[in-house]
Amino acid sequence: MNKSKFRFNTLVLVVLAALLFTSVVGAAPKDGPSVSLSVAQSEFKSTQDVLVTVTLSNSTGHTVRVLKWFTPADGVEEPLFAVTRDGQPVAYIGAHYKRPAATGKDYISLKSGESFAFTVNLGDYYDLSASGQHEIFYAVASFNLFDEKGNAFKFRDSLTSEKVSMKVEGRAAKGKPTPPPPPPPGGNSFNACTVDQQSLLVSARNQAKVYASESENYLFAHNSGTPRYREWFGAFTTTRYDTV
Repeated sequence: MNKSKFRFNTLVLVVLAALLFTSVVGAAPKDGPSVSLSVAQSEFKSTQDVLVTVTLSNSTGHTVRVLKWFTPADGVEEPLFAVTRDGQPVAYIGAHYKRPAATGKDYISLKSGESFAFTVNLGDYYDLSASGQHEIFYAVASFNLFDEKGNAFKFRDSLTSEKVSMKVEGRAAKGKPTPPPPPPPGGNSFNACTVDQQSLLVSARNQAKVYASESENYLFAHNSGTPRYREWFGAFTTTRYDTV
């Protein structure tokens, strides 16, 4: 497959994924929590942190819950905001996490009439290197946003806020921490991992080595274009097989 065709296919997949996401996102329940944003000023110099206050509120007559992963309760661990600069999307530069299934302890509870406020430094998580008029709103969605058992329908629950707008002067991109050195060949090294996490990582790496070895052996043993080969790489040619 040539590079231009690969890029086109990749673009198609991205567009289809976006359409799918749009089609399966529902509104927040009427008896659920609400979220609002506020900023203390309308303009931020390059030397100033762009601080945004996120307020989760419960105006219902009962306790509601929100999955902490989609709040700033433990810091920003997902792209919680949709940010634009002069109408163009601003890139999220924060972390993405691969998580296990949510359990009850992963939720924060708001009693009737209760509110929680969190202050986020937007520049820590979004690319504010260019000057312009910025608009931001809170926008998260998940099948289990309000309940670890998920909802009874085939759409994601969502939580969104109104937009806030401010003028932001570009600043130097946030530096990223120096990654730990790579593990020596055949060995493992860890950074800020518990004993259980280390054990899981060793197991995962061993399984990955098995998968990689089996894939390599399969290619060496079946070099004439099997159905599995064609599924992933297209029609067999010697040049394409050598590339694979």
